[in-house]
Order: sequence, then C-alpha cells, then structure tokens
Amino acid sequence: MTAQVPELLLFEGVQHALCGTPLESFFAAQGTRPALQVECSSCWRGYQGHWEIRNGKLFLLDVSGELADGREFTTDALFPGSEGPIFAGWYSGRLRCPQGQLLVYVHQGFESIYEQDVLIQICEGFVMGQDTRINQLPRDHEGWRP
Repeated sequence: MTAQVPELLLFEGVQHALCGTPLESFFAAQGTRPALQVECSSCWRGYQGHWEIRNGKLFLLDVSGELADGREFTTDALFPGSEGPIFAGWYSGRLRCPQGQLLVYVHQGFESIYEQDVLIQICEGFVMGQDTRINQLPRDHEGWRP
C-alpha cells in the first residue's frame, strides 16, 4: 500500500497532519460505508477529513471526496441537515500528529517516522490526555546511531 494522504486536524490554533481515520469508526458503527471513488493510490479511503479539537472535544469540520456515482461526498451527505461542526462521539482511540522532519519514509499507510508525534487520547469524542513521543531511527536503518 502507498503512503496515505493524512487527514487534517486543527488543534491549539495550529493545523496538523493527522495520521489516522476517525471517520472509519463511524462507518463501522453504522455497519455501512459509502461507495467512494478512489482516484489515487495515496488515498485508498477515498476522502479527506478535516477535524478540530475544541474545548476538549473532537469535531468533524468537513469531509471531501467523491461518491461512486459522481456526486460530491461532504459532511451533508453523511449527516443531512446538520449545521456546523459534528461532534465525533463515535470515536475512541489515539490520534497521531507527526511533527518535525521526516526520519524514515515508509511506502505504506501512515507508517513513516517523523522526529516526534503528538498523541491525543480520545474516548467517545472527548480528549482524555495528550503526550509527545520523541522518535528515533530504527536500529536496522542505515543512519541509526546509539
């Protein structure tokens, strides 16, 4: 699998790349996933979500993509008649936002390694904690030094 285009997360006034797909938990809970056009190998999910953490809660701001029938895939397609950000109460898990220089490119999913990761723990849409992980080159990598 090709390295994937990240979601986007607005957090503490800064936009971050988000290496994860919280919307997939919504699809799993619903038991169905929309049929989406996959236009390139770097976005197998067929959409890109735009998220925000505000007041300790995770919100879906927008989603962009194209349905298999050619119609635009938006938050209104998912949540008809909804206005404003959608509280992501369906999501529990860890959000990973890579920071700094790319240390190791991995041609698969969200597996590339950056200097550090901001890790945000979410439970039913609420922020439960945050941590920063400092990453190093793997021991088997050519540039690794103890």
